Amino acid sequence: MLSGLRAEDLLESMFASAGAVGLCLTDPHGKVLRMNDGFARWANLDRTATSLHAWLEGDAPSEARMAAAEARAGHLGTMALHVVVASGTASRWEGKVAPVGAGEQRGMLWSVREAPQEDEARAMREALDALPISLAIIEGSTEGPRLLAYNRA
Repeated sequence: MLSGLRAEDLLESMFASAGAVGLCLTDPHGKVLRMNDGFARWANLDRTATSLHAWLEGDAPSEARMAAAEARAGHLGTMALHVVVASGTASRWEGKVAPVGAGEQRGMLWSVREAPQEDEARAMREALDALPISLAIIEGSTEGPRLLAYNRA
């Protein structure tokens, strides 16, 4: 039962059982209190990083900076799908940044996961459908052109 666990034990259990979900807990100043391998891989950080401050000021995707600002204001920040290239591999991720604490002294709990292929296809379809012009994506091959996608602007 969870009711008998101390806060530290609950945190340990949460981070240990996260699986493929990247998690990072920071204090109000960006000091890393806990980070798992999934988050370190997503952020391209060393697993022993002690602060997210320099990352947010430098290499962090703009979506991460905006989500962190939302969390600092006391709201749930969300990160849209975006491509991360690490070791030559491209993948799509999505995530949330939740404020932890109350008042001006809020820490943040980051949660990121690799987006399933169907989410990637849905995001591409939504972006294509949002265009104000008609567009077709055609792949050329030795067998002739092949229509991959189109919208109805």
